[in-house]
Amino acid sequence: MGWGVKPHSFTLKGRAKMITELYGVNPSTLDVNSTYDFTEHMPFPKMDYVRAETGVDMVIGVGGSTQANATLRYLTKLMMNVIKDSIMPVSRPKVEFLIAKDIQYRKAFIDSVCSLVLTTRGKGISELLESGQLDKASLSKVVQATASILFTNQYNFQLHDTQIRSDY
Repeated sequence: MGWGVKPHSFTLKGRAKMITELYGVNPSTLDVNSTYDFTEHMPFPKMDYVRAETGVDMVIGVGGSTQANATLRYLTKLMMNVIKDSIMPVSRPKVEFLIAKDIQYRKAFIDSVCSLVLTTRGKGISELLESGQLDKASLSKVVQATASILFTNQYNFQLHDTQIRSDY
């Protein structure tokens, strides 16, 4: 079982799942629509997936592939920060763990980033915030509407300090 932990279960869309099932999951091979960054401890959606899901070509939207990749990374980090700011501090490492290790949580996170891209039309979000076209309250509503699975579950399992970010 590892780490001397009793098995805990959590409910995911009506089915019980043992948290120990997720310990051995490799975040870098969990899905093909994102790339997991072990330094940032989060997945970043692939540009092709974002374009397929939103119809937004970020390369055109921001003026080049380097800027598009940087903008997508920025929006992804922003999304993770908004999610973490919206949940209880004790749940933050659990949500990060689930996004890294569980395909449904990963998809919810990646799709919420796509919704943010769609909201910003692939342009820099700081410009929209500064111009008043998008405020932080409406950004939070977008996040909660598109990533509701990350806010509506009860995380009734423990992650010990040795498990947090140990392999993700």
